[in-house]
Amino acid sequence: MNLPKMSTTKPNFLYAKLKVSLACPNHLNQQFNPTKPNPVWTSDISYIPVNNGFVYLCVILDLYSRKVIAWKVRTRITTSLVLDRLQTASDKCKPAQLLLFHTDRGTQYTSSEIRQFLDHHSLTYSYSKKGYPWDNAVT
Repeated sequence: MNLPKMSTTKPNFLYAKLKVSLACPNHLNQQFNPTKPNPVWTSDISYIPVNNGFVYLCVILDLYSRKVIAWKVRTRITTSLVLDRLQTASDKCKPAQLLLFHTDRGTQYTSSEIRQFLDHHSLTYSYSKKGYPWDNAVT
């Protein structure tokens, strides 16, 4: 019947290369005890179960005092939630140029909008190692 031979091997998938660099340096390296206020901020988003699903709490902490300097609860987990809190924290604390902003590698924190905000305000970003929650345990 002249049928072609059937292949039993899985084809290779060629992943598209990203146009934006996703370099995620960990500048904090679990040094959780800064010697003065406002050199390091940490942030994370917590899922809080409610009757019909979840709400999301975004907090930003000053690592020196362990005080919450900005927080917000929303029904959607978006980059704007983090961006809004960063703007509030910046307006409230007027951070120095050497501020380090440390988070996990959530898509909200690695987005181009967050990186643009940090670059515009001359803040340094730092990310936990992939799959290693202890790097952001203080938050």
